[in-house]
Amino acid sequence: MFKDCIPFKKKALYLVLTIPIVIIFILIVLYLWQTGLIPFIIYCCLFLLVIMLQSYCCAYQDCPYIGKFCPGIGGITILSSVIALLWKNTKRSEKMFNLFASIGFSCLIGIVVFPLFFIYKLGIFVLISYLVIAIFYCITFFALICPFCAIRDTCPGGKIAGQIF
Repeated sequence: MFKDCIPFKKKALYLVLTIPIVIIFILIVLYLWQTGLIPFIIYCCLFLLVIMLQSYCCAYQDCPYIGKFCPGIGGITILSSVIALLWKNTKRSEKMFNLFASIGFSCLIGIVVFPLFFIYKLGIFVLISYLVIAIFYCITFFALICPFCAIRDTCPGGKIAGQIF
């Protein structure tokens, strides 16, 4: 089913697009650490939830990227492809997949939206810059990465990208 795109052929483009957003995530984590323990913990928990829930989704779909380079959005699902190896011999269900995919996608949106209030405290220019970078990243990711991913027909992001582009 997924054999036409293995391995992911646009690794350099993926890294050029993703490394800056990963750096921004790291800067936000550091800023939230300075802001307060609770915002820092909430933000880190969003990342952990996305990674753990996505790992189940990877295993459920028998994603060909499990244990290998994964062109996941935001760079955070690279860890999911490794953790998915732990789900290899467990019973999986479509109901769990749909639940985990929905929660994971919501948490992914939370990763972008949650720090807005705190970023706003840095000034309107910083907030607008963050939003422009996040929107630019999402558009370019969906346009340039998703169409070439092996699971574009089953991944929620891939389905959205397929309909839009």
